[in-house]
Amino acid sequence: MMISIIGLGYVGLPLALCLSDHYKVIGYDIDNNRVSSLKQGIDKNLELNSDFIKSKILSYTSDPEDIRSALTYIIAVPTDIDNTDQPDLSHLIKACQTVGRSIKEGDLFIFESTVYPGCTEEVCI
Repeated sequence: MMISIIGLGYVGLPLALCLSDHYKVIGYDIDNNRVSSLKQGIDKNLELNSDFIKSKILSYTSDPEDIRSALTYIIAVPTDIDNTDQPDLSHLIKACQTVGRSIKEGDLFIFESTVYPGCTEEVCI
């Protein structure tokens, strides 16, 4: 079973690395520089050290075609608050659109991103 983690930030990267101990994992991020750095074992967020990242076996990509074979998709993108205290769902919407082109009947879709009640049905679906 392959798991795709969408968003390799403060939540997605540690999750991908931990799950890679038990599953085949592909980490997806829209930031090509982030993906390139992670392939070299470098976490620009300085949350995880290089030796830890390099000790794990997983793939990194910024190509949405690479996540098509996953059976489980975990979205871990930021849901910031704008200057009027409203949630900025732009990252979440883009992630849902990306996964929506890949998801198949029977696949599992998990939101790790913080969302308000009803957001999944009102915005994501």
